[in-house]
Parts: sequence; structure tokens; C-alpha cells
Amino acid sequence: MSLECSNTVSDNHYLMPITIFQQKKK
Repeated sequence: MSLECSNTVSDNHYLMPITIFQQKKK
């Protein structure tokens, strides 16, 4: 369970910059 929680946080940290990059591209 702890590992899954950490994985979600890592995923969120990785997805956020991509969302910002896509918004900047528009």
C-alpha cells in the first residue's frame, strides 16, 4: 500500500510538467 501511494505521487509529479508543457504549446 505504501509503495502504491508513492507510485501515485511519482506519477502526479511526472504528469504535471507534461500538462504545463501542453498548455504552453497551445
